[in-house]
Amino acid sequence: MADLGSLSNGDAGAGSLEDDEDMPPQPVVEQDPAKRYSRYDTVLGRGAFKTVFKAFDEAEGIEVAWNQVKVNDLANSPSERERLFAEIRVLKQLKHKNIMTFYDSWLDQKNLTVNFITELFTSGTLRQ
Repeated sequence: MADLGSLSNGDAGAGSLEDDEDMPPQPVVEQDPAKRYSRYDTVLGRGAFKTVFKAFDEAEGIEVAWNQVKVNDLANSPSERERLFAEIRVLKQLKHKNIMTFYDSWLDQKNLTVNFITELFTSGTLRQ
């Protein structure tokens, strides 16, 4: 898979969260096509091609990481788009305790982004 860029904080979908219980509810700024995942405007990390936002899984009742990759020209190339999604399907099948859980993905043709949902780490870094 093409390098999606490293995140500025060194974490791929990870972020440190403060105690959210005292904070007011965040407004939802975007939802996936099935309306299962709701994205907030809170950025957890940013890289050259990818931005990771805090999100919520409505079905499981848990916070997740909403990874957004700008694809611009890729959205208009069926063969390149299929190649990207084939690689995402492989990632989705990986199941291991030391690998971040990959939940779902979709292409947003209106905004020319590929979005994928992963497990959210609420403390520490991947370097630990």
